[in-house]
Amino acid sequence: MLGFARIVGFSVDALGESCGERTRQGGRATRCVGSCYHRVVSEGSHANPGLEAMITRLLVYAALVGSVLSAQTTWIVNAGGGAGVHFADLPTAVAAASDGDTIVVQTGPFQEGATPFVTSKGLTIVGEGGLVPITTSLGNAIEIVNLPATSTFRMVGFSRLSNGALDVRVSNCAGKVHLERMRCREPGAFLPVWPSVEIYNSDNVTMRQFETFGSPCVQIDGSRVSMVSCRLGQTHIGLGGGQAVVANYSTVDIIEPLFEPVVAVAATVAVLQSDVRIAGSSGSLVNNGTGPAVLANGGSLLVDAAVEITGVGLFGAAFAGSTPPTFASLPASSTGNANPGQALVLRTAAQASSLVFTAIGQPGFLLDTPLGTLGIAVSQGYGFLPMTVVPALGPAQASLALPAALPLGSAYTTQSVVFQAGQLMISQPCTFVLH
Repeated sequence: MLGFARIVGFSVDALGESCGERTRQGGRATRCVGSCYHRVVSEGSHANPGLEAMITRLLVYAALVGSVLSAQTTWIVNAGGGAGVHFADLPTAVAAASDGDTIVVQTGPFQEGATPFVTSKGLTIVGEGGLVPITTSLGNAIEIVNLPATSTFRMVGFSRLSNGALDVRVSNCAGKVHLERMRCREPGAFLPVWPSVEIYNSDNVTMRQFETFGSPCVQIDGSRVSMVSCRLGQTHIGLGGGQAVVANYSTVDIIEPLFEPVVAVAATVAVLQSDVRIAGSSGSLVNNGTGPAVLANGGSLLVDAAVEITGVGLFGAAFAGSTPPTFASLPASSTGNANPGQALVLRTAAQASSLVFTAIGQPGFLLDTPLGTLGIAVSQGYGFLPMTVVPALGPAQASLALPAALPLGSAYTTQSVVFQAGQLMISQPCTFVLH
């Protein structure tokens, strides 16, 4: 079995002691790997009939031990009350909860669900069933502020049932923030005129299966952000719209995007002095019907040619700005829905015929290495699935049965070691939460 720590070639503990300190340079959140990295040849991997059983035990163990170590309490929110319910509304639960707690929100008798709150606590907030109603509005948003580096905030499984936007603000967070499977349907009386998600001065923000419209949909300044399988602009019912991403002085990874602004915008993705990577498989796209798809001025722009990037119209072009794209194959990981007791599909997009060793472990800070971005906390345990080979069409896929015993809110990260065209790489990571 491949040793992940050996592959990336450094000790996480040593890295933290010697050069893992976060710094800010030009407003950009960075982590220095420096001389801690050195490449080590691995010993290979062999299929093991009991490997999946071992990994499922690892997942259960990590979830249960993590709960015990953090003295975690799970709170239930339901506006209708009832047996086992602790709170009638989410803001009250957030105010009462302690760092490390999980809050499970149930759909109330009149479609009540999540309402706006402000917090600096490391909480996991889960919409039971995955589509619990959420209500936010301009000036009355969900706000995660001043989260300390030792804390993690996660929110997953909420949807607007009627017209109206999602409004989420993340600011001045040194800890990890994860937003997953949150979506809206359509604007109110007017087209989007304000941002849906704003991320400012935050070191580690990950998003997965986030669906929203806005102007722009996601505004990023001075932050490190990874977006996996996000639908921005046009929603799943064909409405919405707006510029997908505007980023300034940031590092942004865009994996398996579905970005379609629908309305006229200057560019679907517009970035200034930022390092941007766009990766995915066929079927992912960044589109603009009235202008360039990506406008980049300063920084760097790395693009996987498998992603469909098109600008259409009289002045349309795929790319514009002073920073031209560099095309390369960028291995990237994504997953299907993560529900206890069901099979989880783990996908790795890479060049055809590449060898893929898919790993799963605890989420860590996003850390750039010469082999790619490391997202698994390798010091906290991880496991590998048997090797797969990337087919001629589509990503490599592996399946893992999630134990029903895993509690809602358990979080994991998956990414793969990829042998591609004679080169060793690690795929862009994907964090997911059970809901």
